[in-house]
Amino acid sequence: MATHYSPKRLQADNAGVATATSPDGRRVKIPNLTLSQLRQELASIGENPGPINSSNRELYESLLTRKWSTLSRESQPEVTSPPPKKKARTSTKGAQMKQIKVKGVVPATFTPFSDSGNLNLPVIDLYVDHLLKSGINTVFVNGKTGEGLTMTISERKAVTEKWIQAVAGRMTVIVHVGAVCLRDAKELASHSETIGANAIATIPPVFHKPATIKSLVQCFKEISSSAPRLPLFFYNNPEATGVDFNTEEVLKAAHTKVPNLCGVKFTSFDLTDFSRCLQLHDGSYQMLYGRDEQLLGALAHGATACVGTTYNFAGKLNNRLIAAYERGDMATAQKEQYRSQAAILVYRKYADLVGPAASGKAIMQLIGLNVGPPRLPEVALSAPQVKEMQKELNEIGFFDWY
Repeated sequence: MATHYSPKRLQADNAGVATATSPDGRRVKIPNLTLSQLRQELASIGENPGPINSSNRELYESLLTRKWSTLSRESQPEVTSPPPKKKARTSTKGAQMKQIKVKGVVPATFTPFSDSGNLNLPVIDLYVDHLLKSGINTVFVNGKTGEGLTMTISERKAVTEKWIQAVAGRMTVIVHVGAVCLRDAKELASHSETIGANAIATIPPVFHKPATIKSLVQCFKEISSSAPRLPLFFYNNPEATGVDFNTEEVLKAAHTKVPNLCGVKFTSFDLTDFSRCLQLHDGSYQMLYGRDEQLLGALAHGATACVGTTYNFAGKLNNRLIAAYERGDMATAQKEQYRSQAAILVYRKYADLVGPAASGKAIMQLIGLNVGPPRLPEVALSAPQVKEMQKELNEIGFFDWY
């Protein structure tokens, strides 16, 4: 039977890498647990971590330290004198909720796989360097582009952990936690909060779909309750999910029921709905536009942030587009949008043949970052197809201005 290391016993072990506060107020050392013991200790306090290894154990040691310190504080005698008054919050959305302000170009990241179909997490270190050089400051992880629904729950946790570790505070990390099973989504939401994500996003359940806005909002409420400190984005992609409600009405219905719903990843061509959401409740919702080919139109409607697949390989181009628009140089902004559209037409041509992740991953390889093949049901482009894609991208000048 595995040994349980309670906070009191830890003082006697007296060998460790971190400290926590024992129930009697003393500082005691956390022993250098094996990975198995670390997992057992986390499970004993109600945590369900993803795979623990040498690259992420510091995250979980830190979590154990915080949790034990909390337990130690909770074990102190009850204070009868009134506590000091807390400073009033400036936000009405969600007690103690993290604050987030997304601005600019946000790539919906690919998930690196090996040729055998397993996660290839070390590539993410190179990926982060590539995005930082492109002027990216926020990423959207495990969404459709990231093939999130093709992965197991433990794989999605591992990918999230690696992004947070690799980013090391240099970028904002939004984690998509949506799942076919609502309980899986809740588990992923809790995990994201535990390991330090900046925000979460969710699609609706996509097999047993919500039939009404009311039931959709209830799904949001369930997920947000598992990560009450994280801002939540509604990932609205009706073309992919088959759940197609007016977004403005969804936000109206959720406004008082889901305190940490902070905005929408809006993957729709309906700019009327988009702009009305921007004005709702004095502009309190962050609207992340998700149609890369219409970015300039979205900016004209008031968008300040965008999320999309092509920003992985055309981040610099779209940053130039936004900068030109903001300085009033419409001719340059239009020129960059036309370039973006030309690249998107090539991307979509091959996406129609093999799938959007497969097409995008092929372009990533052509610019020098190999994020591996897609997972079934998508299939990789053949070598001749990749060669033809490269030719078409050359013809539009992509490699000169991406």
